[in-house]
Amino acid sequence: MFFRSLTQSFALAAASLILGGCAASSAELDASQEDVGATSQAVTSSDTVLGFESASAWTITTGTKTLVTDGVDGGKALQLANFSYAELSSAPTTWSETPADSIALEFKAPAGTSYGTIQLVAHAPSVGMYEQTLGVVSINADRTGDWTTLIFPVNAVNKTALGKKPADLVFRLRLTLPSSSAGYKFDRLHYYRPANVQVRANQADDYLNLHVNGIRHSVATWGSSKLGQWQDVSSWFRHGINSARLQVENGGGPGTYEFEMMIDGVIVSSLSCAGGTCLDKEDRMIARVDIPLPWIDRPESIVKLTSNGNGKIYVNDEYIGLSTPATLRLPSGNYRIGLGQSNDTPGAYTGKFFERTVNVGTGGQTVNLTSGSALPTQSVSKIAILPVKNFETEKTHEIAVLTQPMIDRFVARVDATRSKVIKPLSYGLTDWQVTVLPTETQITEVDGQVLANAKYSAIFSQYNAVFMLVSAHNVDGVRIAGTGDGAWASGGNLIHYPETWAMDAAADVPMEGLVHESLHLYEQDKQSLMQRYYGIQGLHGAEEHGYGTVNGSWYSWYLLFGRGQVGEIFDMSTAWVSGESNFYPAPVNSNVDAWVGTFESLRYGLDSSLSQ
Repeated sequence: MFFRSLTQSFALAAASLILGGCAASSAELDASQEDVGATSQAVTSSDTVLGFESASAWTITTGTKTLVTDGVDGGKALQLANFSYAELSSAPTTWSETPADSIALEFKAPAGTSYGTIQLVAHAPSVGMYEQTLGVVSINADRTGDWTTLIFPVNAVNKTALGKKPADLVFRLRLTLPSSSAGYKFDRLHYYRPANVQVRANQADDYLNLHVNGIRHSVATWGSSKLGQWQDVSSWFRHGINSARLQVENGGGPGTYEFEMMIDGVIVSSLSCAGGTCLDKEDRMIARVDIPLPWIDRPESIVKLTSNGNGKIYVNDEYIGLSTPATLRLPSGNYRIGLGQSNDTPGAYTGKFFERTVNVGTGGQTVNLTSGSALPTQSVSKIAILPVKNFETEKTHEIAVLTQPMIDRFVARVDATRSKVIKPLSYGLTDWQVTVLPTETQITEVDGQVLANAKYSAIFSQYNAVFMLVSAHNVDGVRIAGTGDGAWASGGNLIHYPETWAMDAAADVPMEGLVHESLHLYEQDKQSLMQRYYGIQGLHGAEEHGYGTVNGSWYSWYLLFGRGQVGEIFDMSTAWVSGESNFYPAPVNSNVDAWVGTFESLRYGLDSSLSQ
């Protein structure tokens, strides 16, 4: 289907954002398939000719032409098959638009097409254009299997001639391509004008994101300097029809937003919480709005991703819900495309992460993400283990006493947790450097007295996190009732841990509780420092996302959450209220609104700037 320029279309239908094209006549539609020797009548509508809306608007010297309904924009397209060399010529037409510096043709070749050329020729004798070659584009396997945009330059002389809007303009496509019964598709011959897209958030409470073609981009967060400022986000958009979804997540308290989008100086969307359209909820998505967009011209490319062994695909640290092999259509620019590969067999976890910096231009390319070595560890967080000999219990005020065997077992199991869970969970991107501090023997731990002492005033500037180990047994080795039942993360980067959680298994067994509490530290980093949303209820949101324990273990949930591979949809926000009866029935892995978790903070490590 052929569309007028954005400016013209908004002048015709600004409110609807639907860009109009002239429909082919019933006689034209009847001529949907023609063989060699068929002729077309003169067509005066440039929409019909240049939009490939009618088989009779184009003639071909050899092969078969068919009008198909799976065009690049959901409309019609012309398919040519069974030729090796052919010339496709349009009926004479008048092109009333102001010429641009380039002309674009939307083209789709069968997957695997390994060679070919397409030459664009313009002919308009009334303005002195005689078989003017505008350009030749080469076709290779990287530009096949999906729609791709072929760009042909228009020099100053031809631009001046086209600007006279001749009534006898004929375009010819001279095609040299491998013969194929599957056929080659053509759509939308149009002046190519890269669009300028800007967005502005006047309010954001707390996280306002724009998902463009499945990739999440942050527009603004609460208190951000970006609020009230127009931002040029043209690079987020690819060529053609883009999917754009605005999502607002509220981390706590009341949530609201105000958002605008502008394309080439025309406001195409203005959204807010006005009229009660936002959910009055905390720690979840409060608004999700699909934004209808017109066709826009932007440089893009087909990027085919392969790997030796399947893996999960990340774009700029964001999991995108795909595994290799996969084909992406990406806007031109530089991307860090990552691949996570792992063995998730309980007790034998492994993980490695490959990453390639990919420069996306306007030609297709194939990238083997595992062609180089896996990334080494990207972040090492400094962890201090602080054993405290005496701990006054909260309920009975008895003194629990820590022994050296308790300390030794805890230290060994911290190392097992680090090497066997945390490191593979992060695809090998994060690690811990663990230091065991001298046992505190002088100060009894009660209500934070140990870390409140001046001797520990610098501990959080020296270490990214502190694991405080205390006992749940008295001096005679008897368990004190009501003590040692739980561990907890508190005060930003402190984990308070009872020895009972370390003494219940062998020294080489990871501690599930420590994995849980450590992930709390990483999710705090993601929210507080990175200003990013980590999902409904965060680490405690397993049931809200349709997950529960597997064989009595939460490890399967921790792997997904730590890798940012938890699928979240807006229905989870609307359905959830306090109480297990509203837990989501099953995980969601398709048509996902957001992939949530703590991948970025695990990759980049704990930041010691977190205060207690």
